[in-house]
Amino acid sequence: LSPFPRGLTLVEGEYQDTLLARRKTIREAWERFGCSLNAFKAMAQLLKLCDRSFTAKHVQSIFALAKRPTPECRASRGRPGLSYEEFCEALTRLALVWRRTAPSDGESRDFPPQP
Repeated sequence: LSPFPRGLTLVEGEYQDTLLARRKTIREAWERFGCSLNAFKAMAQLLKLCDRSFTAKHVQSIFALAKRPTPECRASRGRPGLSYEEFCEALTRLALVWRRTAPSDGESRDFPPQP
């Protein structure tokens, strides 16, 4: 269903290195923005990732793809947010998808300047 396999945090490379190097920052971001879809969308807007080619619908899709499916036989009283592992997965997908949705001229886009 998704263009990227699950477990991106376990694959060696640039994304895993970044996740490991920034554990404390990512944990703080998870505590603040991993609790709901609206909070996750707010994070993307605060990071200035949303524009005409990368919208809140893209962020919503990434949030949904990062959640692990639960079997129907279990009582689903789980929390609406993401677990820490799911949040790391969502951040990795966010970086991959945002980077690939470059403007139509074929160039890769740079990350927006952060305060």
